Amino acid sequence: MKINITYSKNREFTKVKSCLKNAKFYITNNYKVLLPSGVNLLEEIDDVLLRKLVEKEFEQNIRNYEDMEKKITAEWNEKEKPLNAFFESLPFKKPEKLNIVLSNYGSGGSYYLPNKLLVTLNNKHYSPLETITHETIHLILEKPIIKKQKLSHFEKESLVDYFFTIEPLCSIFPNYKMPQNYKKPNKKLLSFK
Repeated sequence: MKINITYSKNREFTKVKSCLKNAKFYITNNYKVLLPSGVNLLEEIDDVLLRKLVEKEFEQNIRNYEDMEKKITAEWNEKEKPLNAFFESLPFKKPEKLNIVLSNYGSGGSYYLPNKLLVTLNNKHYSPLETITHETIHLILEKPIIKKQKLSHFEKESLVDYFFTIEPLCSIFPNYKMPQNYKKPNKKLLSFK
């Protein structure tokens, strides 16, 4: 699997609009959401003002995007073989290429079928490569397991986190932090392995 990393003012604006649109989901699931300075998850804001705020912060933080792109590329190059071997071990369709969008905003990471990932620059809990791996597992399991089994948000997150407790991911990412509410998925759900 190859990676392609992008970032832009327009994508940042789109991400912030998406966060505001999905405020109820973030609140219900206790997610902390990073937004531009002066923007509140529960308050409406004019698109023109919002775009100005996003563009200003993008220009102020362009170095952070560039540095993160370099960091991800270096880490991916270092761990690409064992990660791809892990992804290939999953008996489901995999994307050939991951389109990774870097963002200053959001809750940490997101995935969009068929092959798009969003990685938040300032994720305090997970490294960029941990987030990419986590979201890639979501992509791979979304149709054949998550949708088919009608998993709740908590169940799908626990399923993905489970892979970080077993080889090879527990060796590749020995410092992966399990969420406090993690619960090992039941044997039936894991029987696809």
